[in-house]
Amino acid sequence: MHLGFEYRKRSEKEVLTDLAAELYPEQQALIADCYLALKETEPDRVSILAHRLEALMAEDKLGRPGVFGRKLFSDHRIVAKSLVLQLKLSRPANTWHNGA
Repeated sequence: MHLGFEYRKRSEKEVLTDLAAELYPEQQALIADCYLALKETEPDRVSILAHRLEALMAEDKLGRPGVFGRKLFSDHRIVAKSLVLQLKLSRPANTWHNGA
């Protein structure tokens, strides 16, 4: 992960991908995409990402937690759980329907 002010020269996706590697290295691309999706305007994309992350959690396939996942949280899954909830709540109100 790049430290200092170098992050200012990098895209948001690059910074989030680095951060995601410290949480769940095996799922860093998905975690970064999920965080980026919190700004997404396409509800289907948000739903798909939330479902993928939720399925990985249900199957216990997040992988070994990274340093942040191991050292900052008593339950390393809390970040993924919180992210799924944020994704579900971030969808526009008119997209709520059964099974979503």
